[in-house]
Amino acid sequence: MRVLCLIIGFLLLGPAYGQEKNFQDEMAEAEMKSAMQRMLFRANANTGNYDLRYHRLEFNLDPNVNFISGDVTSYFVANENLSQLVFNLDDNLTVSEVLQDGNNLSFSQNTDDELVITLAQVQNQGVLDSLTVRYSGSPMSAG
Repeated sequence: MRVLCLIIGFLLLGPAYGQEKNFQDEMAEAEMKSAMQRMLFRANANTGNYDLRYHRLEFNLDPNVNFISGDVTSYFVANENLSQLVFNLDDNLTVSEVLQDGNNLSFSQNTDDELVITLAQVQNQGVLDSLTVRYSGSPMSAG
């Protein structure tokens, strides 16, 4: 009886070991997708006048209804004297407020998926500063 159980066990488990996952093919496909995304990326010429150092992100997520809200505080250094700052922002997201040093800044969202922010005063070249963007909306699905 014990021998019969072993034989049945081997017969049942044999096909499971025979199914090999082709890691190389999966890796090649992932690399192709990644390379395609890099090739299709187009840098926005309107965002080249500052050096973004880092973002501080504060999110409220509700995946059940596909909704996000939160604040993004961006720390940047001006590459030239700036009176405006442009960020990429999908038009599915709506900005309710932009703050710099606790003060409201004027802003607009255009059809080019840009957030155009008018600074309260000229930002001098080489100076580190920050501003906070408060937004909400339904993010685009990545797949």
